[in-house]
Amino acid sequence: MQCFLVRHATALPAEESPERPLAPEGRRETEKVARCLAEARAVPGEARILCSNKPRARQTAEILAEALGLDAPADDEQLAPNADPLPWAARILNADAPLVLVGHLPLLGRIAGYLLCGSRDREPIAFAPASVACLAHGHAGARLLWHLAPALCRGPGT
Repeated sequence: MQCFLVRHATALPAEESPERPLAPEGRRETEKVARCLAEARAVPGEARILCSNKPRARQTAEILAEALGLDAPADDEQLAPNADPLPWAARILNADAPLVLVGHLPLLGRIAGYLLCGSRDREPIAFAPASVACLAHGHAGARLLWHLAPALCRGPGT
C-alpha cells in the first residue's frame, strides 16, 4: 500500500495575513506538482486525501484533489505541525486505501522518520514547500519509492 506525504505550499507571511493562506507562488508550486502527478498517474484514483485544517494545507489539498480527480479533502486536526507521528504511522499501516496526507513540518518528517527509520526523532526527507514523498509499506516495512519537489516539474513556459 502507498502513502503520499505532502508538505503544504508556500504561504503568505503571518504579518501579511495571520491565517497564512497560500501565496501566489504557493498556488503555482502546487499546480506544477499536481500537473506532474496527474500526467504520471502517480496517485491511485481510490486514494483518500486528508489535510490539516490550516488554510495553506487545505488549499494545497484542494488543488491536488481537483487535478488528480480525488474526492474533496477531509480536514483532520491531528495533522497539526507538532502532532505525534505514531498514531499516523498506525493509520497508514492499517489503511484500506492509499492515503494522501497534506500537512506541515515537523510532523511529515517525523512520520517518514518513524516509518523508514523506526525513530520519530529522525527526519530523513527534506520536504520543500509543495513536495511529495511516496512511501510504500508492507510486511517488510516501509520504503521510499520517490520524492517530488516543484523544481523537478515542468511549468508553463519551461
